[in-house]
Amino acid sequence: MKKIIKKNNCRACKSYNLKKILKYNDSPIGDDYRMYAHNHEKYPIEVYLCKSCGLTQLLHVISPKILYSNYIYKTQDSPGLTEHFIDFARKVSKKLNIKKKAKF
Repeated sequence: MKKIIKKNNCRACKSYNLKKILKYNDSPIGDDYRMYAHNHEKYPIEVYLCKSCGLTQLLHVISPKILYSNYIYKTQDSPGLTEHFIDFARKVSKKLNIKKKAKF
Protein backbone atom coordinates (compact mmCIF):
# COMPACT_ATOMS: atom_id res chain seq x y z
CA MET A 1 0.00 0.00 0.00
CA LYS A 2 1.17 3.51 -0.74
CA LYS A 3 1.99 5.79 2.17
CA ILE A 4 -1.25 7.74 1.65
CA ILE A 5 -4.07 7.52 -0.86
CA LYS A 6 -7.10 9.74 -1.36
CA LYS A 7 -10.41 8.03 -1.94
CA ASN A 8 -12.74 9.73 -4.40
CA ASN A 9 -16.00 8.13 -3.33
CA CYS A 10 -18.01 7.70 -0.13
CA ARG A 11 -16.85 5.02 2.30
CA ALA A 12 -20.46 4.03 3.04
CA CYS A 13 -22.56 4.32 -0.13
CA LYS A 14 -19.77 4.61 -2.77
CA SER A 15 -21.28 7.82 -4.17
CA TYR A 16 -18.99 10.38 -5.82
CA ASN A 17 -21.26 13.23 -4.68
CA LEU A 18 -18.85 14.60 -2.06
CA LYS A 19 -18.29 18.12 -0.79
CA LYS A 20 -15.28 19.31 1.24
CA ILE A 21 -16.73 20.99 4.33
CA LEU A 22 -13.66 21.51 6.51
CA LYS A 23 -9.92 21.71 5.98
CA TYR A 24 -7.35 21.82 8.76
CA ASN A 25 -3.65 22.44 8.41
CA ASP A 26 -1.68 19.28 7.73
CA SER A 27 -0.96 17.55 11.02
CA PRO A 28 1.28 14.81 12.42
CA ILE A 29 -0.29 11.53 13.49
CA GLY A 30 -1.64 11.64 17.05
CA ASP A 31 -0.14 9.43 19.78
CA ASP A 32 3.32 9.43 18.20
CA TYR A 33 5.24 10.07 21.40
CA ARG A 34 9.00 9.77 21.31
CA MET A 35 11.71 10.10 23.93
CA TYR A 36 13.85 12.19 21.58
CA ALA A 37 13.34 15.13 19.23
CA HIS A 38 11.71 13.99 16.03
CA ASN A 39 10.55 15.81 12.92
CA HIS A 40 7.03 14.46 12.46
CA GLU A 41 5.70 14.01 8.95
CA LYS A 42 2.40 15.80 8.46
CA TYR A 43 -0.73 14.52 6.74
CA PRO A 44 -3.84 16.24 5.34
CA ILE A 45 -7.01 16.52 7.38
CA GLU A 46 -9.96 17.35 5.15
CA VAL A 47 -13.52 16.53 6.14
CA TYR A 48 -15.97 15.67 3.36
CA LEU A 49 -19.75 15.32 3.40
CA CYS A 50 -21.42 12.74 1.18
CA LYS A 51 -24.40 14.55 -0.26
CA SER A 52 -26.05 11.21 -1.05
CA CYS A 53 -26.06 9.51 2.37
CA GLY A 54 -24.93 12.27 4.77
CA LEU A 55 -21.79 10.55 6.07
CA THR A 56 -18.98 12.89 7.09
CA GLN A 57 -15.58 11.36 6.51
CA LEU A 58 -11.89 11.74 5.82
CA LEU A 59 -10.95 10.66 2.30
CA HIS A 60 -7.20 10.47 2.87
CA VAL A 61 -6.21 6.96 3.92
CA ILE A 62 -2.84 6.65 5.66
CA SER A 63 -1.12 3.28 5.48
CA PRO A 64 -1.73 1.22 8.65
CA LYS A 65 2.01 0.51 8.68
CA ILE A 66 2.61 4.24 9.25
CA LEU A 67 -0.25 4.65 11.71
CA TYR A 68 0.48 1.68 13.94
CA SER A 69 4.14 0.66 13.57
CA ASN A 70 5.18 2.87 16.53
CA TYR A 71 1.81 2.83 18.28
CA ILE A 72 2.31 2.45 22.03
CA TYR A 73 -1.30 1.95 23.18
CA LYS A 74 -2.72 -1.54 23.65
CA THR A 75 -6.27 -2.36 24.72
CA GLN A 76 -4.99 -4.51 27.57
CA ASP A 77 -3.35 -1.38 29.04
CA SER A 78 -6.83 -0.15 30.06
CA PRO A 79 -8.32 -2.47 32.67
CA GLY A 80 -11.94 -3.27 31.93
CA LEU A 81 -11.89 -2.01 28.36
CA THR A 82 -12.11 -5.48 26.81
CA GLU A 83 -15.10 -6.33 29.02
CA HIS A 84 -16.69 -2.99 28.12
CA PHE A 85 -16.50 -3.80 24.39
CA ILE A 86 -17.89 -7.30 24.92
CA ASP A 87 -20.80 -5.86 26.93
CA PHE A 88 -21.38 -3.16 24.31
CA ALA A 89 -21.46 -5.78 21.52
CA ARG A 90 -24.04 -7.80 23.48
CA LYS A 91 -26.27 -4.76 23.97
CA VAL A 92 -26.07 -3.70 20.33
CA SER A 93 -26.72 -7.26 19.14
CA LYS A 94 -29.76 -7.50 21.40
CA LYS A 95 -31.11 -4.10 20.37
CA LEU A 96 -30.68 -4.90 16.67
CA ASN A 97 -31.94 -8.45 17.16
CA ILE A 98 -28.79 -9.95 15.68
CA LYS A 99 -28.86 -13.71 15.93
CA LYS A 100 -25.40 -15.07 15.45
CA LYS A 101 -23.74 -18.14 16.88
CA ALA A 102 -20.92 -16.14 18.43
CA LYS A 103 -19.50 -16.59 21.90
CA PHE A 104 -18.67 -13.46 23.81
